Amino acid sequence: MFTGLLEFQKQRTAKQAIGFYISWVFVGIILGGIVGLIGVQIADIIGNAPSNFAQGFKVGAKWGPLAAIPFCLTLGLLVTVKKKLGFSSYLLALISPCLAGFGGTLLGLIPVAYLTTKQSNDR
Repeated sequence: MFTGLLEFQKQRTAKQAIGFYISWVFVGIILGGIVGLIGVQIADIIGNAPSNFAQGFKVGAKWGPLAAIPFCLTLGLLVTVKKKLGFSSYLLALISPCLAGFGGTLLGLIPVAYLTTKQSNDR
């Protein structure tokens, strides 16, 4: 279920796609936390330093989800390019960051997980 997570050209079963999804969601959450922390540090540098934990959390909560958009786009394009899929798969990969904008990594990786189940066009 969790094997070959870095093999983007691999065709996965539904169970393996769920494992791919779960694993990369955790990576996306960690990445979002790091970006949120960087956002708090940037706010401190430019003079809008949060005075308490709640304000710092608000700043981090604004910055963190922004990491999901390029993260989901990158994964979607990696899968599509490695599998040499067609135009419709590129559109699906481009829908991924749109979904990430609304629902973060949780929604953005659904199309990517689906793309991993498609057969590669290696000839």
